[in-house]
Parts: sequence; structure tokens; C-alpha cells
Amino acid sequence: MLENRTDAGIFTPNSYEAHRQKLLEQTFPAGALVAFGCALFYALGDYWKNPLFFDDITRVVVELLVPLAGYLLSRGPLRAHVTLIAVGFDAIFTTFMALGMTAPGNTLSGTALFLSLKMVGEALLFRWDPRIQMGSALFTCGLYFGLLLSTQNLPVNGPPMHQIIGPIIAAVFSVIGAYSMDRNQRELFNRNVRLTESETHLKATLKSERALLRGVQEANRLQNEFVANMSHELRTPLNVIIGYAEILLHEPRVTGDGEMREFVERIRTGARGLHRLVESILEYARLDRGRVVLVTRMFDADELLDELRALGEDVHHRPEVTIEVPSAPGLRLSTDYDRLYSVLSNLLLNAIKFTPAGRVELRARGAGDDVAFTVEDTGVGIPEDHLEHVFEPFRQVDGTPTRHFGGVGLGLSIVRRNTELLGGHVSVRSSVERGTAFEVRIPARVEATAVAAQSAA
Repeated sequence: MLENRTDAGIFTPNSYEAHRQKLLEQTFPAGALVAFGCALFYALGDYWKNPLFFDDITRVVVELLVPLAGYLLSRGPLRAHVTLIAVGFDAIFTTFMALGMTAPGNTLSGTALFLSLKMVGEALLFRWDPRIQMGSALFTCGLYFGLLLSTQNLPVNGPPMHQIIGPIIAAVFSVIGAYSMDRNQRELFNRNVRLTESETHLKATLKSERALLRGVQEANRLQNEFVANMSHELRTPLNVIIGYAEILLHEPRVTGDGEMREFVERIRTGARGLHRLVESILEYARLDRGRVVLVTRMFDADELLDELRALGEDVHHRPEVTIEVPSAPGLRLSTDYDRLYSVLSNLLLNAIKFTPAGRVELRARGAGDDVAFTVEDTGVGIPEDHLEHVFEPFRQVDGTPTRHFGGVGLGLSIVRRNTELLGGHVSVRSSVERGTAFEVRIPARVEATAVAAQSAA
């Protein structure tokens, strides 16, 4: 296969001439060997037909030696001057071939045919400038017709028509073919130039995306570390506030039953809400960095439901909202208790928050090899066009600063990630002003090996 690149290995729009020189260096040696083979075949034919062959032995030897000399020179130290070698080879070879017309007993038709084949063959085999091909064809035809007019072998009525028209047609075809091949080669070269430029641009673009991606990943890592550290630092004073509020509420001598107790209860409620927010941020950061380790154990569903019922009663202060968490006797699970508690507590607190009045219910039931938990409310509901986005982080139906409900929009994202870690999935259905229902379905029993694999993932 011919090499299509320049010496520098890169296509440039102004390097086609060097490219053509490269092609000639690659194709001329093979063309010279073809010429040697044709000359040898022609000489053997002459020897078989012409008894006066040895009278013209010098011409035959030159016709055989010139192609060999051209081959050796083009493969040696002078290969950089292959164009001059090819032109010189063509002039000498053509001259001695045409001189065969003057040899006694030589046929003009054979010489005309051989010169015609020579012109067409050069156009096919030599990747030189098509203008050189035109000059070679003119030289060949001029030499041929000049010797044809002066030869003693002409018939009385002049040469046959094919001896006149044949070389001219061959010359025309050789020139047209040379220009056509050169045009196609140039078009292919320019196409490769464009492809190489596109490849270079693409590589530079990919390198710049990669650099941007590394920057984004590093910024994300630093952000997660900052959020985790900040949240950790916030937990300590919040725990102190909640602890002292609990102590004060258990000291009637300090708070009594009046306005002071109400103040302390508000402090405790606000601190607990802020504590849950900090915990959500910490948990999201851990999930985002893949640093969650699942710990599986066997437990009754009622153990979990009792704790969730107590959570609902603890945060529930509106008599117009009823919270129901019915028991599920006989239902046992083997999974990560803390992950499942995080999932259901987020859903329960969300349902309470978005239900100004009505009912909130959390139910558990067996579903074959799975356990299904449903958290249903009669609250404000979610518009249909928002349902596909509810599990995205920091996504809220009302994202304006003046929204009625608080939060930063991490709860449902944590729900989905933890549910997937437990090998399950979560779904939602909702209707505006009628309420929302989330269903979490997880395997009832998760093998330790499966848990480990999910943790590693």
C-alpha cells in the first residue's frame, strides 16, 4: 500500500508536490523493472523472427541496461533525484527503442505498438507530474514520426493508417490518464488533509474535555468534603442545644407549664429539624462519594414501624393531621436496618410536611420474596410534569425563596439511592390536591455476599 503521509507524518495543504515525489520514489523502481521485462520480451521476439538480430545488438543491450540502471539508481543514494532519473530513463529508452525502426528487417507496426504501450504504461505506473507525461508523449511521438519519415522501410504507398493513428491515440490517452490520476490523487490527498486536521482538532478537543472533567471532579470532591466537614461541625452544637432543651423540659422548676416551656419546646423542635437537615446533608455526601457500608441483620418489621411511629408522633404537632402506622405482625426482614429507616423516615417526614390537613399512613406488607412499604398522604400532591424529577437532588416543586414548605430537596434523592443500595426500587404516584403515595419494594432477605458487592459498587 502506498504511503499517503508526508515525511513529517502530517498532511499540509502545500505538501502535495513532496507527496507526489514520494509516490514516484515508490512506483518508479517497479516501473523500471516492468520496462526491462517488456524490452527483454521484445528482444527475444526479434531474435526469433529477425535473422539480422545480432546486427543491432548494441541497441538491444542498451534497451535492457537502461531500465536496470534506472532501477538501481532510484533505489540507491540518488533516490532523492528520482524525477531526473525517470526523465533521463524515458528519453534514452525511447530513443533507442525508436531507433529500432531503422534496423534492417524491423517491422514498423511492432515499434509503433511498443512505443504506444510505453506511453500508456508510464501514465499508469509513474506518479510524476502530468506535464512531464505530456512532454514524454510529445517527445516520443516527435521522435517516432521523424524516424518514420526518414526510414527506408516505408511501403511505396506510405505507412498504414494504424502506424500513424495508433501512437497519437496512445499519446492522447496517456496524457488524459496522467492528468485524471493526478487529479484523483490530489483530491484524495486533500481529503486526507481535512481528515487529519479534523483528527487533530478532535484530539485537542477531547484533551480539553478531559481536563475540564478532571477539574469538575476535583471541584465536586472538594465540595463534598466541605459539606461533610461543615455538617459534622454543626452536629456538635446542635446536639448540645437539643440535650439542654430536653433537660429543661424535664425540670418543671425551670420551665413550669407556662410560656417558658413553650419557648424551650420550640427551641428543641427547631434544633431537631436543623439536626435532621444536617444529617441529610451528611448522608447525601456519603452516598455521593460511595462511602456507605451496608450492615445486614435480621429484625421484625414491627421493630422498625414502632420507631417510625414514635418519630411521627414526635414531629407531629397539628391536630388536623392524623398519622397512622399499623403494625405488621410476623413480617421479618434481613437487610440494613439503618438504610431502611433512613428511606422510610424521609418519606414519612415528607408526607407530614406536605399534608397541611388530612391523613398520613405508612403500611408494610409481604410481596413474595420482597417487602413493600407504602407511605401515602392526602396532602398537596405533585404536578404530573414534576413526577419524573422528584428524585433528583436539590429538586423541589416550588424552588422559590418564598415557598411555603422548607427543606433543601435532598430527602427523595437519599431515598432512591438507599433503596437501590438495598437492592430495591421506589415508585411514586400523585395527584394535585389529592395526595401522594410512595412505594418502596426491597428484597426481604439480602445475602451477606450481595450486600458486600453492593457496598463495593
